[in-house]
Amino acid sequence: MTKILSVVFTLLFPSVALAAPRTFSEFVNLVVNVLNSGAMVLVTLALAVYFLGISTNILNITEDEEAKKRFFFWGILVLFVMVSVWGILNLIQNTLLGTSLDSGVGGIGNSELCDSFGNCGFE
Repeated sequence: MTKILSVVFTLLFPSVALAAPRTFSEFVNLVVNVLNSGAMVLVTLALAVYFLGISTNILNITEDEEAKKRFFFWGILVLFVMVSVWGILNLIQNTLLGTSLDSGVGGIGNSELCDSFGNCGFE
């Protein structure tokens, strides 16, 4: 088993080495792409948890109404802050780097500069 794994890792090592960014701009774009993907996952999870909490609160009739209102208010506020921070970071990226990456949200972004694999021509 270890021989098979060593052969597989030996064959895959060049692809890992060649996938490394060649310039600082490519490295920054790679990091920003990873962070944007992570932010999208976090916003999706937060939205799912919020809707789960809403359904739990609506079905729980014995709980007081003020607690339900607080939950709804704080949930919307947290989602708003998360999306706002994401937008502010994209604004800073556009200002400092002069580039905008495809955010993957409904075709918003510079999708015309990116190919189907997400490789954007920012050099």
